[in-house]
Amino acid sequence: MKSIGTYILDGKTPVGCEDYLQWSIWLGTADRTVALTRVANVKISTVCIGVDLNPENIPPQVFETMLTLVGGDELPATVQNATRQFANRGRRSGTWDEAQQVHDEYVALVKEAVAAAKTSISRQAVNDSTNDPQL
Repeated sequence: MKSIGTYILDGKTPVGCEDYLQWSIWLGTADRTVALTRVANVKISTVCIGVDLNPENIPPQVFETMLTLVGGDELPATVQNATRQFANRGRRSGTWDEAQQVHDEYVALVKEAVAAAKTSISRQAVNDSTNDPQL
C-alpha cells in the first residue's frame, strides 16, 4: 500500500515531494491560495493542501475548496437560512484550473442562493405594503 502523498507546487502544477522537511517548509511559507471569496456570510476558500489522502487518486487531489459560514448576524434571517446549507461543504480537485473552476461554481451557487433570498424578502415587502390597510 502506498503512503499518503505529499506535494508542492511548481508554479501551478503539483509535483510529488518525498522530502518531508522540504514539504513542511513549503507548506508553511508558500502562497497556496487559488482563490478566496466572501459572499454574504459564506467564505469560499480554495487552496493547495499539499497532500493527497487517497493514493489511488489520479491525478492526486491536492487542492481543496471549502465553504464556511462567517459572521452574518447583520444579515436578514432569510439570507442566513439560505446560506446555512453551504456550511462546511467542500470538494477536492487535482489541478489548479479544476480547483479554480470548482471555486467559481461554488461562488455562483452561493450568489444564486443569496439573490433568491433577497428576492423573497423584496416580494414579501411588496406583499406586506399592498396588504397594509393604512396605505
